[in-house]
Amino acid sequence: MCATTLIAAACCGVVACGSTSGSRPVLLPNVILWTQSPHGREEEAGTIGRAAPSGTSATGRFAVGASTPAGIAMSGQYIYWANHGSGTIARAKLDGADVDEKFITGAESPIGIAVDDQHIYWTNSGIFANEATIGRADLDGSHVNQRFIRPGGTLTGLAVNNDHIYWTHYQTEDDRAPEYTIGRANVDRSGVNERFIVTSNRLDGVAVNGGYIYWSNDGEHAIGRANLDGTDISQRCITLTDVPLENVPEGLAADGRHIFWTNYPADTIARANLDGSHVDEHFVAVDGVPEGIVVGGSTSSPPRGGSCPTSKPPLLLGPTDQKAGPYQEGWGEVAPAVISNGGASASGTIRQIHWSSWGGKVAAGRGLNPTFRPQGGYYSRPVVIELRASAIRRCEPGGRLVYSRFTTREHVRPGGPMGKWWPWDSNMCTGKPM
Repeated sequence: MCATTLIAAACCGVVACGSTSGSRPVLLPNVILWTQSPHGREEEAGTIGRAAPSGTSATGRFAVGASTPAGIAMSGQYIYWANHGSGTIARAKLDGADVDEKFITGAESPIGIAVDDQHIYWTNSGIFANEATIGRADLDGSHVNQRFIRPGGTLTGLAVNNDHIYWTHYQTEDDRAPEYTIGRANVDRSGVNERFIVTSNRLDGVAVNGGYIYWSNDGEHAIGRANLDGTDISQRCITLTDVPLENVPEGLAADGRHIFWTNYPADTIARANLDGSHVDEHFVAVDGVPEGIVVGGSTSSPPRGGSCPTSKPPLLLGPTDQKAGPYQEGWGEVAPAVISNGGASASGTIRQIHWSSWGGKVAAGRGLNPTFRPQGGYYSRPVVIELRASAIRRCEPGGRLVYSRFTTREHVRPGGPMGKWWPWDSNMCTGKPM
C-alpha cells in the first residue's frame, strides 16, 4: 500500500534519484531526506524529513507544506519533490528554507523525480492507463516539457546518471498479462527501451549508483539489482525478512556504500550493503508514512558491491498472469495489502489486509471490505473479512509455486456475526477471480 493511488487501483511507487548526477560530479550534503505524510492518504498534506547518515537526529518536519509528496531529489543547491496531490514540482533550499510548492506546474500526478547537473526529470503517472510520460525542465524551472519522453504504460520511479534515464514501467492490455519492467533512454531522450530489464513482479522505486541499478519489488517484498548495462540480473538481491506487511519496500536510493528504502506499513527507512548483506529494516523510524527518499554525500566513492545471495522465490497469491479487471491488484503478489478484482463494484476490493503464516500450507489474513445493505447500497462502514490462501501448486510445469485457492468469510453487517466461508477463487490456475 502507498500513500497515493492511481485511479481505482494499485499503489504508486515513489522514488529518489540515484546519487550520481550529470556530466560532472556534484557534492551533496551528507544527509538522508525523505517525503512523508501523516497517514499516507490521497490528497493529504505532507512534509520533508531529514536524518544524519548514521540514522540519528531524525525529524519529520525539516520542510513543510507538501501535497501528497512522492519522489524527492537533490541538486547542488536545492531539494526537489513531486507533489502528487497538486500536480506540481516543489523546490526548497538545502537548509529547508524558501519552499516553493508551485515551482513547476502542470504535471499529471507526478511521482518519481530525479536531477542531474542541468535538468529536473519527473514521471507523469497520468489519469488514464498506459499514457504516462516523463517530464523535463531546466534546474531553474524554465523550458518545461511535460512530454519529454513518452514510454506509455504506467510509470512510477525515476533515476538518472551521466548517460541514461531509468524508470519503473508497468504495461497491461486486456488480452495480456501485466508486465513489469525497468525502462531506459539516453539523457537526450533517444534510444528508448521500455523493456531494458524485465522484472518478476510489481515495481515501485529505482535507483542507480556508479555500478548498479536497483529496484524495489513491492509485489514480492524484495529489492532487485543488475549491472548498469542490464546484465547479471538478481530479482531478489535483498529479501526482506520481517513479518508480512511490515516490510513492503517503496522509495529507493543508493550511494557508494549502501542501498536505502522506505518501508510501509512499518513506517521506517531501511538500509543494507550494496550486496544485500547487513539488512537493517528499522534504520530510521518515521513518525508518519514515508514515501520517496534521497541520500547525499560524495559521488566519487566506487560502489562496494559483491555477489547477491541466492534466495528461494516466495509463494504468490495466484500466478502473475492472473487476469481480473483493468485495475486489478494483489493477484500474483506476496502477502498483498490490497486485493481487488479491478472493477466498478466496491465489494470487489479488500483493503488493510494483515497476513499470518504466509509461506505455510495455509496463509490466514484479515482485512476490511465494503458490503451491501439488504435494502440496497453499502453500509457506511466496511466489515471485517477473514481470508485463507491455500492449495499450493504450480500452474504450469516449471512455474512459480502459488496459492491457487482463495476463500473468504465476512461479517454479515458491521459488528455482526461472521457468515460462511465461500470461494472467492477456487482455482486461480484457471480463469479469472469471481
